Amino acid sequence: MRVAIVGTRCLEGVALARAMVANAIRSHPDAIFCTGDADGIDAMVREESRLQDRLCVIFDVRPERLKQAGWDRRRRWRLLKSRNQDIVRWCTHLLRIYCPGSPTFGSGWTEQYARQQGRIILPTIAIRCPRHQDEEALMGAEGFEPSVR
Repeated sequence: MRVAIVGTRCLEGVALARAMVANAIRSHPDAIFCTGDADGIDAMVREESRLQDRLCVIFDVRPERLKQAGWDRRRRWRLLKSRNQDIVRWCTHLLRIYCPGSPTFGSGWTEQYARQQGRIILPTIAIRCPRHQDEEALMGAEGFEPSVR
């Protein structure tokens, strides 16, 4: 079993997200994991794999290539999309842990692509990060509970 764990960068430092990552790794004792090279969920997967002495393959975008792309969103997305496609080609299963308030949709795109490619999609976990929870409170919205679908 090769499990890709992808998600949102804004969940960096969110204890519940870290606990979900740790549990996902612990609950698949025969799996090899993979993730990207970003902050947030990717960083948690790399760290938690190390702490649990588990193998984790890291798919990265070379920093010099991102630097060359600069702030051109289309060029950056092409690089990230290519990395995400590599992740999907490698994995047999995919788990997405994300913040619904995040302005980007990279992990959502990866989940959709994995589904199209016939990968097994584990239950998606939604956790609102403190920054987006505060923004919702300012708009007068109800409180947010983590969800799994």
